[in-house]
Amino acid sequence: MGEITVVNSSSEDIYVSVTASGGDLDKGGSEGWYPLKAHGGSDSWGHRVEKQVIRFTRSQTPGVLVETVLGVPGTTVDIH
Repeated sequence: MGEITVVNSSSEDIYVSVTASGGDLDKGGSEGWYPLKAHGGSDSWGHRVEKQVIRFTRSQTPGVLVETVLGVPGTTVDIH
């Protein structure tokens, strides 16, 4: 199985969730939200063999904007 890696290159902490839908549904991958520290914090989401949506937010305040980018297994996504 592949994994999707996310690196936080921004100057503030972010919170990230990666979907596990389509053919990855029920394969053991979590869609939970995880913090990534500013200036290079990173994490990888395994159990992904299909493209997924990476959701991230820069705050845990209710109603804050949730940004999305495409995640492809075997690649790294750099968030600025």
